[in-house]
Amino acid sequence: QCDVLQSLDFVDNERIGAMGISMGSGHSWLSAMVEKRIRALVGVSSFYTYKALYAPPISHCYMNHLPDVLKYGIEIYDLFKLIAPRPFMMINGTTEPQDPVEATREVYEKAKPAWQALGAGDELQLHFHEAGHGLTPETREMAYDWLVSKLGIEKYVAGCVGGNCKENGNRPNIVFILVDQIRASSLLVYGETQIETHIATLAF
Repeated sequence: QCDVLQSLDFVDNERIGAMGISMGSGHSWLSAMVEKRIRALVGVSSFYTYKALYAPPISHCYMNHLPDVLKYGIEIYDLFKLIAPRPFMMINGTTEPQDPVEATREVYEKAKPAWQALGAGDELQLHFHEAGHGLTPETREMAYDWLVSKLGIEKYVAGCVGGNCKENGNRPNIVFILVDQIRASSLLVYGETQIETHIATLAF
């Protein structure tokens, strides 16, 4: 997906972020572990330790299951360290059994030192909302604001007045955010003032 985005001449290659909900959350952070071009990300729901996932089993998406992973002493917070020090916001509900609160908190607390060791402790954040498996209007706004801030979009857009970015020598004021849900990625365009619209869908 980053290859596709970087093939578009109107995409700023330094401002690619990922945001996912449910299985898309897992796609986002699993991708970020190996894809360094993802500069900032938001995961919404689908956080757990492997211990919590397997015993007793939580009904969850196929991509969460790594056979025998615990036999090798690997936990999800060990893998999260591959994302540090990039900005990563975790958002989780508190009312669904597939979103275990204590396991989510454990992942955050045990992954956090990786960010702190790199002088970026504030770049890993965890927020709970009193809702189910997904976003509330408030946490949606929080997620967008986080990506806007961490990808430097306000500063980027400040140089683009009235959409005349090419005319004044700046790159176009467009930033793509990959929003993974189920088996598709929708591309959101960030315009001068807000997240504006879906413009495309890429199949995995």
